[in-house]
Amino acid sequence: MFEDLFTLPRVLKKHRAGPCVAERARYLAHLKKAGARRSTLIKCANDLLHVIHLLKNLPPGDPVKMSQIETAAAKWARPNGRRWTRPASRKAKVCFIGRAVGWFEFLGWMEANEQPRHSSGVEIAEFEAWLRSDRGLSEATIDSYRM
Repeated sequence: MFEDLFTLPRVLKKHRAGPCVAERARYLAHLKKAGARRSTLIKCANDLLHVIHLLKNLPPGDPVKMSQIETAAAKWARPNGRRWTRPASRKAKVCFIGRAVGWFEFLGWMEANEQPRHSSGVEIAEFEAWLRSDRGLSEATIDSYRM
């Protein structure tokens, strides 16, 4: 999967050598099958690599808590927390969190949250159904609207 996304040998090596390589590749393949564009897959691959490095002290088998992802996102968003010297925008931070949550939910590693994700959950579900049926949008595009 990584060979399809990255052409520079050092970048490819970095992604192959990172933690949870099989899980990251499987999730990216899932997104690609759902219709995600190459640019989206590249952003997602980079974010997944960042999040797994930031969460390096995850106890094996323990579910990932939302607070852990938010803490990792706060570190990532700081200047020099990633490759830029400026802090990440609010939107970039929200996207980072969304990609991490999506990946951990896909793997079944996300801690079950008994509270609804959004107070307008019913309306959002109806809107998603409309995007699928009337607009014909792919799951990957709909996922990107959630962020």
